[in-house]
Amino acid sequence: MNSGTYRARKLSLLDWILLGTALATGILSTLRSFGTGEITVPAVVLLAVAVLLCIRPLTVLAGGFGESGRRKGTVLAVVFSAHLIATFFVFTPEDILNSRPVISLDHSVHYQQVERAKEVFGYSYRLHAYDPYFMAGYPGGTVFDIDSKGLELWCALLSFIDTARAFKLFILLGHLILPFSFFSGSRRLGFSFDESILSTMVLLAFWHWGRPYVGEFRFAGMFSCLMVCHLSVYIIGLFRSLLRGKEARAFWFIGPLTFLVHPTTVVLLPIPFAALFLGERRHVSSGKVHRRWEMQVLTKLAIWCLFIIAVNVIWLLPLLRYLDIKIASETFFQIDGIGGLIDILVKPGNLPALLLVALSILGFVHLLRSGRAGDSPAPAAGSLFLLIITAFGIYLHVFDQMEPGRFLVPALVFMSLLAGPG
Repeated sequence: MNSGTYRARKLSLLDWILLGTALATGILSTLRSFGTGEITVPAVVLLAVAVLLCIRPLTVLAGGFGESGRRKGTVLAVVFSAHLIATFFVFTPEDILNSRPVISLDHSVHYQQVERAKEVFGYSYRLHAYDPYFMAGYPGGTVFDIDSKGLELWCALLSFIDTARAFKLFILLGHLILPFSFFSGSRRLGFSFDESILSTMVLLAFWHWGRPYVGEFRFAGMFSCLMVCHLSVYIIGLFRSLLRGKEARAFWFIGPLTFLVHPTTVVLLPIPFAALFLGERRHVSSGKVHRRWEMQVLTKLAIWCLFIIAVNVIWLLPLLRYLDIKIASETFFQIDGIGGLIDILVKPGNLPALLLVALSILGFVHLLRSGRAGDSPAPAAGSLFLLIITAFGIYLHVFDQMEPGRFLVPALVFMSLLAGPG
């Protein structure tokens, strides 16, 4: 019997051609030419062809061809390609390139906000102004649209592009970076490559299935809220690197910009940060070393918070000045307790979300049993906190004005981190 070392197969030139052809065929199936709003026969046929083309190279990838960086990059590229095709079914390539704005529900409101902000920013470098065309006269850009400031600034800086295209590029960017931000955050939180890939795939299954809430968010124009859900995972991972003295330069600019994209970031980060800090604190030597480490971390965190304020001062000052004109927001995404939360999760069609929850619980138990409890506190504590806010936020001051049901989506995103080990 030959006892030589097993040599894993590598992707051949044919495999690469098949993958490229599958990607092109998959994108072709998303074109508006084949119809929108329903499943069409041409689109199904093209998707089936794309799947068949992938079978041979995916078999090689599943078997592995060494633990090289090239293999890992290829696997991540394949996952991104599937995400890209699924995204184009929601946001067709023709719609990205043309000059038609997205106008469903809040998209139209955000479009008007961007137009106003672009006009004002051009001569005053502000994003707010008195708007005589809104509500018969209103201090626009102060309170009502603080969730659009990242979009407004993006479009104002890209003033050489028409508003509709810049607007859609922002939405597309938020969708397409999801696998990378989530995967990178997972790796920095201590999960292996295979665990991180599996977690990413579980999240994408839930994300593109769209239930509960993700589909509604996409249609309603809550793209900024969706963007910070996965960016927060990356920031949490960067914070763990910072605590361990590893390279984390992106922490200093991605964090402040994420707050600019959507202010609910302030709810998503503190609990995972605290869980990581307390967990790492236990492993630091006692005495002067311990005190020095604490002082360094807290000082860096304080400086980071100042950066956040500096970057976001463009909307924070107007918000504080006009906060008294805010009206109650207690209509959308109102969930009444644990019963209401369970009712949403077990609705017909929510199987991907239920599978995600089951795998995350299994993953959490596995981490505890395998002596890897240190990898679990940030996603476990963060998702638990967000689930509590989701279920009981309507009874809690401040949270009751945030449409607390929205936090179900980031809770499930955080839980996805635990699904890979499961």
